[in-house]
Amino acid sequence: MRNILFVLILFSSARVFAQIDEPLPLLTKPEFPEGEAAMFKFIAYNIEYPAEARAKDIQGVVVVSFVVNEQGKISDIAIIRDIGGGCGEEAVRVVKLMPDWKPGTTATGPAKTSYTLPFRFRLEGGKKEKKKKKKVQDRDTPLGN
Repeated sequence: MRNILFVLILFSSARVFAQIDEPLPLLTKPEFPEGEAAMFKFIAYNIEYPAEARAKDIQGVVVVSFVVNEQGKISDIAIIRDIGGGCGEEAVRVVKLMPDWKPGTTATGPAKTSYTLPFRFRLEGGKKEKKKKKKVQDRDTPLGN
């Protein structure tokens, strides 16, 4: 059962590359074939939690950016944020496996667009991040009593 990894797409962003000074407004963002739900399934099916990250209980969010060109081909894959343990490389590997996307469009047609995709790596039963809480003394509480 593949329940040791939860992949959550937190946000995505797209930016059009244009040959002019003023960027053209993006009418439609690039889209994974058959939509976002299909992309989630694709990622969940293809991603493997890296052994080093599992052994070191490394968890967190990896952010990968890439370009979807006018034909829907993915290129220029880059790790924007990494958590180590091979997680960044695993996210890049999965993006490289993706089929061609539907390209983003502007008023002039298909457009070369950058896309940012976060991957959340979380182990089931792994240590949870503990937030340090500072003990704050109420101003109305007398000191020394």
